[in-house]
Amino acid sequence: MPVNQLTTSVPAWEAVDTGDFSEVVAELHGDSAATVLVIALDHGAEQLTDELTRALEKPGRTVLATSLYVSGVDAEVQLDDWLSRASTTWRFVLTGAPAAIMWARARLFAAGAMSEEVHSISTAAERVRRVFCAHCGSVQTLPVSVGDTYRCTCGVQVSVYYHYSVRQGGYLAFEAE
Repeated sequence: MPVNQLTTSVPAWEAVDTGDFSEVVAELHGDSAATVLVIALDHGAEQLTDELTRALEKPGRTVLATSLYVSGVDAEVQLDDWLSRASTTWRFVLTGAPAAIMWARARLFAAGAMSEEVHSISTAAERVRRVFCAHCGSVQTLPVSVGDTYRCTCGVQVSVYYHYSVRQGGYLAFEAE
């Protein structure tokens, strides 16, 4: 089933070349945010994060940068630590692979961030997706497309549906017919 990009919450991040982040920089330069936290979500995003940090600097603004590797055990703890310091004047820029961005966006929204406060820059065109199983509630990161089926860890053969949950940070999967 094709997804209408005008009416869906399904993310359509295109991978950018390092240095091609002018849209986010322009949007944030017009923003009165006092603090911008730029987060590299994988090793491939570190150079982009460094360049963004320099490009976003302006008088009266603090630009912070950190690396949170989603594959790391402490990623949730580290992100929660940053979020405990955040206030309404903070903005977040996430850089990394789409699945990592989905995870971080879900965490930010769960903590109360609004979509206008979160910017995403994909550094990969990979087709790995976070998938939420409606049967057991697990979230897995898998190389699947919408419409594919796979056996979940709960043993149920599930189909990846086109519905994307911002709250879960992943696509819905339910029992395949």
